[in-house]
Amino acid sequence: PDNLIATAISSTQVDLTWNDNNGLESVYKVERRVSGGSFAELADAPANATGFSDTTVVCGTTYEYQIRAYRSFDDVYSGYTNIATATPICNIPAPSSLMVSPVVGQERLDLTWVDNTGDETEFRIFRSITDTGGFAQIDIAAADATTYIDNSGLSCYTEYFYYVQAHRSSDA
Repeated sequence: PDNLIATAISSTQVDLTWNDNNGLESVYKVERRVSGGSFAELADAPANATGFSDTTVVCGTTYEYQIRAYRSFDDVYSGYTNIATATPICNIPAPSSLMVSPVVGQERLDLTWVDNTGDETEFRIFRSITDTGGFAQIDIAAADATTYIDNSGLSCYTEYFYYVQAHRSSDA
């Protein structure tokens, strides 16, 4: 086989494709290593295959792959393909259903949202006085939070715009 290509499809999947240059293989031996480590056999792909999906990856980790054909009737291996590299990106779902409610008689706005992820380390709160940009981070809410009280630097008769961003510390 040759022309091995590794493509991160999602945070949990890397797809491999290659050219099948041999009609006599029994299987393709798929090998993987974490960047800088040692290659280990990951799986067998069937004869005449030109692709394989690795669904055992962890996002943010760089993986390197190589493949070779194996012919069982005479116990012969082909040479290895090129080494192909992929790093699944860590996606974190955004919070949804953000609601902003004024508190009558107080210079305070209460924010609520739906937490759509289970592994964030914090929520970053952003505010602007226009809906076209100029957002600045004003605070951080704890992991699993679904509410925030904004009572800092607000002015009466001013319209404010907000967004809340889930953040995972391992994503930097």
